[in-house]
Amino acid sequence: MTLAAVDFSADRIWAWSGAAGQTPQIVPLESADPELPLAVAVVGRELRAGRWALHRARCLPHRVCRHFLPRLGQSCVWDLGRYRLTPEAALRTVLLRMRPHLVGSRGVALSVPGYLHREQVSLLARLGVEAGLPILGALPRAAAVALAANPSGIAPSVGVVVDVDDHALLSCAVEWSGHELLIRPPWILTGLGLRVWREQVIRCVAEQCIRWCRRDPRDSPEADQSVFDQTDDVLEQCSQSRPAVVRVQAVSWYQEVTIRPEAVAAGCSVLSRQAAEAIWQCVLRASPCGQEPAVWFTAEAARLPGLAAAFYARSDEQIPISMIALSDLGRAVHALAGRIATGELAPGYLETAVPLPSSRVDEKTEHAGLSPLPRYSVGEAT
Repeated sequence: MTLAAVDFSADRIWAWSGAAGQTPQIVPLESADPELPLAVAVVGRELRAGRWALHRARCLPHRVCRHFLPRLGQSCVWDLGRYRLTPEAALRTVLLRMRPHLVGSRGVALSVPGYLHREQVSLLARLGVEAGLPILGALPRAAAVALAANPSGIAPSVGVVVDVDDHALLSCAVEWSGHELLIRPPWILTGLGLRVWREQVIRCVAEQCIRWCRRDPRDSPEADQSVFDQTDDVLEQCSQSRPAVVRVQAVSWYQEVTIRPEAVAAGCSVLSRQAAEAIWQCVLRASPCGQEPAVWFTAEAARLPGLAAAFYARSDEQIPISMIALSDLGRAVHALAGRIATGELAPGYLETAVPLPSSRVDEKTEHAGLSPLPRYSVGEAT
C-alpha cells in the first residue's frame, strides 16, 4: 500500500511517497523542483499555481495571491481582477495542482504549522479530500520534527523545536511522557517570519548594488523580482559560510553583486537577537527543574543568518543545536500515515499529544542499540 506525507508551511509544500513501512521518496511537485510554492496568479483567463506565480510576486503583486494558508477560515479576499480569491479558493487551486503527483497514494498524512488552530486544520483536510487527496490525519510540524529526532522517546525527555516560514517564527516545547509525545502551545512570533529576513537580505543586496553601480534594484520591479527570486540561494550559501553571487536583472541594466555571509548576518543582527531571546525563554520554560532540553532547528530555521550564533551567545551553557533535515521530517510523517492506515491510531489531528508506536521494544535494549542523531553545526548544515 502506497502512502504519502505532505508538509505544509505558509510559503510552500513538500511531499514524499512510498510503500507502508518503507523509506519514502521525495515527490517532485513542479517539474524537477521538489517544492510547490503556495502562490496563485492570474494568467489570461486562468489561475496558475506554483513557481510561475511566485516569480511575479514582486513585479506584478496585484496579480498574485500569497500568504493565504494562515488566513484559512477568515473573511478576506484577494482581488486579482477577473478573479476574487478567498484563502480557501487559493488553497484549492494549489491542491488541485499537486493532486496528479500523488496519484496512487491510498492515504496521506499532513504536517502543518503550529499557528494553525484545529478548525483551520480541519478545513485544510476537507479541502484536500475535495481535491481528491485521501487525507488520514495531521500533526503539528514541531511534533513531526521531534519524532524525527527522537522517535523512541527515551532521551532526551524534553526538547525545543524552532521553525520558521513566511508567516512566523515558532518555538515549541515538546515532552516525552510515558508512551506519548506532548506538544506544548508554541510561541508564535509573526514579526520574525521568514518574509522579514528576506527583506533584510534584499536590503543588503540593494546597498551593495548602490555602492557598485549607483542603482537601487528596489526602484525597478524587474530588478526587485530578480533579487527576491535569489533570496533562498543567498540564505543557503550564507548558512554554509560561503559568499553568494546575486545577479540583478532590470529591463535596461544588469549587475552582479557578491554578498558575504558576515554582511547578511550583520544586517539581520536585530532579528537574530530577538529570535534568540524568544528561543531561550522557551528553553527556560521547557526545563523548570533544570533539565537541559535538546534544541532542534528545522532546515529553514537553520538558514536564518546569525540565529545560531545569537542563541549560543545568549546561552551560558552552550546548549547544542541539531538540524533536522526535511527528509527526516518526511519519514516521520510517512510513518504516521502508516500507523493510521493500519488502525494503530485513529484518523484526525494530533494537536496536543502523539502516542508513541505500540511496537516499542524494551527501553533498555532499544537504547543500547540506538544510533545517535547526527548533530550539525548550523554553519555546516547541508
